[in-house]
Amino acid sequence: IAAAVLARSYLALSHPKRAQALVQRVAPSLDSLKTLTIEDVQLELLLARASAELGDIAGSRMALARAENAIDGMGLPPDAPTRLSASLVRVQIERHDGRQEHARDVAEQLLVAYDHAPVNETLEFADLLRSLAKQTYDNTVATGLFERAWKITSARYGKSSPAALADQRSVIVRDLQGAHRLDTNRLLDEQEQQTRDAFGDRSLDYAEVLFIRCEM
Repeated sequence: IAAAVLARSYLALSHPKRAQALVQRVAPSLDSLKTLTIEDVQLELLLARASAELGDIAGSRMALARAENAIDGMGLPPDAPTRLSASLVRVQIERHDGRQEHARDVAEQLLVAYDHAPVNETLEFADLLRSLAKQTYDNTVATGLFERAWKITSARYGKSSPAALADQRSVIVRDLQGAHRLDTNRLLDEQEQQTRDAFGDRSLDYAEVLFIRCEM
């Protein structure tokens, strides 16, 4: 469970290599298990996501296949968050394998299918929102999607958490490129202080805040 939380945070902060290395250190212990728990499946899905982002399409598909076999064995309902997570990995594989238009179409279908409570309040749904936001050229739409993801992450981890701050930076960037409806100066001032206090002035998070300010 702890490894899954850390790996998910690494992915939210765009550090797939760290996520992959962490899960791979835990993965050998999964081989000895006759049946996988939901937490084990989440590790496999996180490994599949990280591998896809790193361009290891074959490794990603293998991890996804192991996870989907376990999911089918558990008999989870069609709208279970874990099934959404598995479907989203397929979208990421398609996107990183060069089929961006198909990946975007599938992601939009997933949004329609899963946009209802309680599944649309989960971290898995936030992953879907981020995926769609990154694939759209409409900055206003992207800003709204990132905002929804930020609210979910903030509710789960707190507004000052690394993952929530990363989502908020995504909101700021897309708003700057589009509608300019946010008070970005105030938000960046808060982010600059929070990231400096939490991670130091030599951290990647702090550097991202400064980079956004330079773009402004």
